[in-house]
Amino acid sequence: MRLLAFCLSFVIGLLVACAPSKRCTAATCQGCCTADDTCETGTSATACGAGAMRCDVCVGAQQCVSGRCEGASGVGGGAAGGASGGGQAMGGGVSGSELSGTYQAVWGWDGDGGRSAFLDAFDRAPVGVWYRDGGAFDFVRGRGNADGTFVVREVPAGEVTLQLARRYFVTTSRRLNFDSFVGGRLDATRATAESLMRFTLRGLEPIGPTNATGFFFTQQTGQVSNLENVATPATPAGSTSLESDLDWARVTEALDYGLPDGTRGDRGWALQLGRTDFDGGSLSALRRVAPFPPLTLANGGSVDAIADLTAPATQPLTLSADTSAFQALRASFGRDVGTASFSAEVTTSPAPAPHRVAGQGAFTLASFFVSETSALPPLPLPTSAFPTTWGRTVTLSYGRAQQRALTDGGTPAGFFGGVTVADDVAAFTGPVTPRLGPVRGAQLGGRSFLDDLSGVTTTPTISWMAPALGTVSTYRLSVNRLAAGGTVAELWRLYTNNPAVTLPPGILVAGEAYVLELEALAFGQGGLTFTLPFLSSTVVSGVIRP
Repeated sequence: MRLLAFCLSFVIGLLVACAPSKRCTAATCQGCCTADDTCETGTSATACGAGAMRCDVCVGAQQCVSGRCEGASGVGGGAAGGASGGGQAMGGGVSGSELSGTYQAVWGWDGDGGRSAFLDAFDRAPVGVWYRDGGAFDFVRGRGNADGTFVVREVPAGEVTLQLARRYFVTTSRRLNFDSFVGGRLDATRATAESLMRFTLRGLEPIGPTNATGFFFTQQTGQVSNLENVATPATPAGSTSLESDLDWARVTEALDYGLPDGTRGDRGWALQLGRTDFDGGSLSALRRVAPFPPLTLANGGSVDAIADLTAPATQPLTLSADTSAFQALRASFGRDVGTASFSAEVTTSPAPAPHRVAGQGAFTLASFFVSETSALPPLPLPTSAFPTTWGRTVTLSYGRAQQRALTDGGTPAGFFGGVTVADDVAAFTGPVTPRLGPVRGAQLGGRSFLDDLSGVTTTPTISWMAPALGTVSTYRLSVNRLAAGGTVAELWRLYTNNPAVTLPPGILVAGEAYVLELEALAFGQGGLTFTLPFLSSTVVSGVIRP
């Protein structure tokens, strides 16, 4: 189980940041709100807006008029998100239409848990459509609503690029629903006062550097995990038991999950994971597990959560791979072409079929990481630790780390270039082969995508050829702004079905450094469904400097 710092990532690769209470609101600001929650007058080209909406930055020749950036941007060149070298030019006289949809979190896997906006403060996020007007970019501002619905009016005909916060979708459609499944119940009671769950875990393996304890709760088929961040105290090495108090108000504050209610089907498990290191790799697996009895924690109350852990019965899952077929792709993932590796994990989830790759809050039962020169170790799968109705998914990846640094000799940020195959565990009955290859011949502004590039425009065109292997559902381009210390300061993502895309204004900024990840994605149900079988390939750029 990954120890995330109270943030969750859900479907279509949308990263949801943990947001504190807003200071800049319609009650306190007549202008616009900046990204750091400061109120501006909303009358300048660098901070334009009204009604406490997110401040916009006018581009090119645009001016801030009554809280809106108006006029042509003056940015020319490149494709309009269509085929390389072109795209449909759309002038201001083209008759418009309305582009609307949803950007919502759907609580509960059967859809009866309620709906909410996927992003906090979506009604203040940048929403609109980019299009080409006489060769230059222009923007039609839209509106995001607090419930996660959005609308953009007077959208020119043809292909446009829809912007929802930092996600962009090249489309000709005029109705788009970007719904992401979230574990849990939207109607669960939020803890507003100290609400203690008093854990007692017994029967642990002696705690040491290669094993760890954790907690896993489901709320009506959805998960709240990461509790170990606040519930697991420093425990002496060799201990075989653990006691800890968890104030659920901290869970509500950080993860927005409500209090567990055993009468509504909420259940919890106590877990212990262990890691075995060997020459060329490592293997992690569930060592001990026990369900908690049905627990109901009232707001401001307390409840005892006692579990006696035991070693689960297991059966081996032996995976094999056509190593030579994977190795034939290695030089295409990025400029770093040394020894690659295989990694695999088996996860289980309350989600029924059709299983989804993201959003279900899956728990890792077993995983390995090995050099491509090593044999794939068998994975010990528990046979009775979780309900048999839960889905189980195998994800096998092959690739190599692609490290990119902001400065020569600086701390590099790590990216992954490679291919991934994910499917139901029952589908892995023979040697695994790559089923979707990487894009070919990627270029940025007519130069090699893999090289370090400087002096590029802030609205470059990235073009490529489709993979030689497999059929693509969609392409995803991730734009990562590098920061000191090997971190990524900002992330934008663009989705397109075309073998080229032109970055709209406002993403790349002169003087900054970026790394781009160009992915081909394929889903069992097509589109952006993130359903199994899921196939992906990733090519990582050099360091890009406008």
